[in-house]
Amino acid sequence: MYSYIELNKIIPSEINFFKKIVENEKDPIKREIFSFGDLTYIMEKINKFPVKSDNYYSLIGDKKLKLLSLLALNYILYKENKNGSNITNLEINPKDFYHCISFIDIFFDYDIPIKDNLKENIIWIFPKLSIKNFISNSIISNYYKDYYFEEDTLNKLIMIMSSFAQYEYKNCDTTIMNQFQGLNYPTLVLANISLYEKGYLKILDEDTGISIMLDANGRKDTGNIFTKDEKKIKESILNIINTMESIQYSINDFS
Repeated sequence: MYSYIELNKIIPSEINFFKKIVENEKDPIKREIFSFGDLTYIMEKINKFPVKSDNYYSLIGDKKLKLLSLLALNYILYKENKNGSNITNLEINPKDFYHCISFIDIFFDYDIPIKDNLKENIIWIFPKLSIKNFISNSIISNYYKDYYFEEDTLNKLIMIMSSFAQYEYKNCDTTIMNQFQGLNYPTLVLANISLYEKGYLKILDEDTGISIMLDANGRKDTGNIFTKDEKKIKESILNIINTMESIQYSINDFS
């Protein structure tokens, strides 16, 4: 059995790269946004990996964390044993293992296993096709400034900004709010997302929870990656806030 120090040396470089991105970023949304350069580095090193089908299917359903834990262990062992090692047991720092689990969750289509052609008790877990398509489309279009993110990330951002919009309505001075009578709830959520993209609103993951800070200087940190597709962002906002609120807004409510 390897000690923690020895194990830390065999965690794949792509997971360590991902770990640095996460640990150096205080914004929970930006932790889930990846540039073309980040993705190509990871995808060049990433591998499909095998799992025993009985173990996999015993954890399908409401045991997602246990499934991801199993897959993370399989991935690390498979990568290392491909290099000639013969490791069967691991000791791992819980913080490192958390990043391994998150890595599998973000970068693999683990809910679409592929059967092995020869061994009936083996299935293979492949890297996400959506990420491969993003890289391919960037190369074909010769445009490398877009960022990759998933629908869940957009939904998280909308929920954060929806809650912030509710706070603004309840706590802002009446005189100030009267100046923005045209900004109804959906429009205010969209405006907040735009301000976030421009760096005037910052999201921080703190010990007490998620907080939003104002930055008078601002800077276009993320680019228009969320508001670039205006129709999609509006539809996503409506889907989220109509679930949260009793009032049903429509696309016509955006002013």
